[in-house]
Amino acid sequence: MNPVSGRMILTKYFADITRILHEADFSLDVRCTTQLGDAYEIVKKSAAENDIIICSGGDGTLNDIVNGVMAYGKPIDIGYIPCGTTNDFAASIGLTDNIIKATRDIVNGVATTIDVGQFDNRYFTYVASFGAFTKSSYSTPQDMKNSLGHFAYILRGITELAHIKPVSVTVTTENGEVHTGEYLVGFISNSTSVAGIIKIDKKLVDMADGLFEVMLVKFPKNILEFYTIISAVTAEKYSSKFVDFFKAREITVQSQSPIQWSLDGECYDAQQKGIIKNCHKAINIILPNE
Repeated sequence: MNPVSGRMILTKYFADITRILHEADFSLDVRCTTQLGDAYEIVKKSAAENDIIICSGGDGTLNDIVNGVMAYGKPIDIGYIPCGTTNDFAASIGLTDNIIKATRDIVNGVATTIDVGQFDNRYFTYVASFGAFTKSSYSTPQDMKNSLGHFAYILRGITELAHIKPVSVTVTTENGEVHTGEYLVGFISNSTSVAGIIKIDKKLVDMADGLFEVMLVKFPKNILEFYTIISAVTAEKYSSKFVDFFKAREITVQSQSPIQWSLDGECYDAQQKGIIKNCHKAINIILPNE
């Protein structure tokens, strides 16, 4: 559990969570994280001794859990109690943000196999992104997120506007499809929600089909184009001339100079060339029975 995730509401419900799990005959080993990477180390070392890994925190904590499970190398069911600021992944797979119900859903739920993404030796559950507003996802202070919630990301993103520059990249799919241009932002996702703002029609997203949904938003030449782009993306108009939207199993992103990446909202190394692969049905996550 990440006790400072979201608005630090987890500690308020901790007694209820443990009671529900004990009543269901779960034998618990509770560990608290204090920094990024803790959950990864805990899972990698203790997965063999357990039947289920239950993660309570935000998207970043879950990312660590998934990386730990992938490093362990054997299937193990993951239960997720989302209590982060945006909970994009949880929204995509239909998990509730009600902590008590989320706990009961783990007890009564069904393990379902889904895809994860791989960027070099790092895995991500729902999105790898570059460009505008990518930095705000990992640079927003925890106390700001605790006090303002999702609004903190919006405020942080606004401060980036004056410093936005186009990102020149060439994106190539495993089938040889090529997209080249100057982009405002790029998302390689397996999700119906990104940053709590970008929504993708659920009919277009299958989290176990072995494919990413790729969205490349072109850089605007003027303020009118900027507002046109924002309107198109928020209205889910992916056929816009300002948006390249396609599916791919594997993509290579090449740029003339290193660009900064974010994986599930956490900072990742700047890369001049990134190869991103879909790991088909790589993890088991417990979903509500309904």
